[in-house]
Amino acid sequence: MSDQLILPPGKAFGCLPRKTKFGDCCKLLADEIEEIPREQWSDLIGKVSLRKHVKQVLDQDGVGSCATESTTQGVMVCRDVAGLPFELLNPWSIYHWTSGGSDQGSNIDSNLEHARDKGILPESYWPRAKGWRATPPSGWATVAAKYRVKEFYDIGSIDEVGTALLKGFGVVFGWSGHSCMLTDLLSPTEALYVNSWGEWGDQGFGKIKLASINFGYGLFAIRSVEPTGG
Repeated sequence: MSDQLILPPGKAFGCLPRKTKFGDCCKLLADEIEEIPREQWSDLIGKVSLRKHVKQVLDQDGVGSCATESTTQGVMVCRDVAGLPFELLNPWSIYHWTSGGSDQGSNIDSNLEHARDKGILPESYWPRAKGWRATPPSGWATVAAKYRVKEFYDIGSIDEVGTALLKGFGVVFGWSGHSCMLTDLLSPTEALYVNSWGEWGDQGFGKIKLASINFGYGLFAIRSVEPTGG
């Protein structure tokens, strides 16, 4: 599959350039994690995979909420890695705030900051059927706080991308106006990502050359989530 995304009917892009400067919204991955040299990557590839932790591929359903979807997918994957019960989360409970009130997309960093500071509402509490414009009821913040990302890190290089994936981090990234989450390093030059178009591609997954990633959208490694979610 080509790195050049072809937009299927009824789907959408919607990733905006990062809002913050590098290192402003969170710690730098390079300051926290020891980098794995590229010459060691081939020996480690295949030993760590997050694909099996993607219990449900999200579908933004024609709304420009891809950056919110990839953020939410990252939180759900981290919850599964931590052994927490599966809970389908509703990305539109974030997009309501990060969209600025119009469906023109959003920034990855804005969504991650919201997921860290406020959290994400579960589908069982605030379903997508309500739409992204609807405001959650009074008391929503208490529920959302149970589904927060606790730590995420700013990535500044391809070497850090490979390191993050080999250490089991989900990596939220952007390119060509779209945002997805990397789950697996496939080779020293290619990675697997989970999209937010439902049963698109390989059961919702695609492949991308690491050189195609656009750092202007920001790349962020998600590390941990609230341990008491649900």
